[in-house]
Amino acid sequence: MSKQILFVAALGALAACSGTAGYQGEATVTKFFVPNSDGTFSIDFAQSSRKQYKDADGDGYAFVGGAVENEGFLAVAGILPQTTVDVPVSAKVDYTGRYNMISIEEITLYDSGYIYGLPNERTGALTGTADFAAKTFKANSQNGLSLSGSISGTDVSGTMTYKDTVSGEFKALAGQDKAVGAFHGKSSNSDQMVAGGFNIVAN
Repeated sequence: MSKQILFVAALGALAACSGTAGYQGEATVTKFFVPNSDGTFSIDFAQSSRKQYKDADGDGYAFVGGAVENEGFLAVAGILPQTTVDVPVSAKVDYTGRYNMISIEEITLYDSGYIYGLPNERTGALTGTADFAAKTFKANSQNGLSLSGSISGTDVSGTMTYKDTVSGEFKALAGQDKAVGAFHGKSSNSDQMVAGGFNIVAN
């Protein structure tokens, strides 16, 4: 039986100055971060879980979540820099594929100045539609991931929600052949944070 990994970060003087009651939000940060072409990130983690997903063309995304000493938990995601999509020629394109993400859950900040969280990888099927005429993009999963954004050329940006408890933002490239994106977000009380991405191909 495998053991559950536990992320732990010592906040030290930072937590003492802010007080634990108001500091958990500051100690749980999610954001976009451009990965290197091999899916690594130029970030110094004390503990982390990183994944990258590339298709046969080398297009894809990467994400990582973990503990940064004296700061807390950080979860970032980004589209691999070599990713390209075909210029759309249809007014509307439907896609199917999968998303993957890291979810740090049950995050708790203790008076001792340590923050704890349980990392899990979540995945599921994702269907989406790029309406290039209306300049809108929407994608949904039965597992609770929802994306809604606007299109400019092949660039997409918008908001994400996960199971109605996590909210954040996403970026993507959407074209005639596929849509590739990355997202991040966290819950309102900062007890869960996510970072991930998707690669969905035209039907």
